[in-house]
Amino acid sequence: MKVYIELLSDCELESSRENEATLDELMRVNEKINVNIQQFQSFQKMRLGQQESFDLYDDRSRKHAAPAV
Repeated sequence: MKVYIELLSDCELESSRENEATLDELMRVNEKINVNIQQFQSFQKMRLGQQESFDLYDDRSRKHAAPAV
């Protein structure tokens, strides 16, 4: 993403408005990507936490289960 921004900053587009619009769009896309990455990481942490809770519950259930005859 940085490469595209640097290229747009260096190159001469037809108008400065076009250049600004392109940079704005790149920044919006970059922000959306960052938000989605953060959401995915939060989801992963939540999922791992739930899995740890399930594993802990399962271990406790096995300890308290009646022995097989």
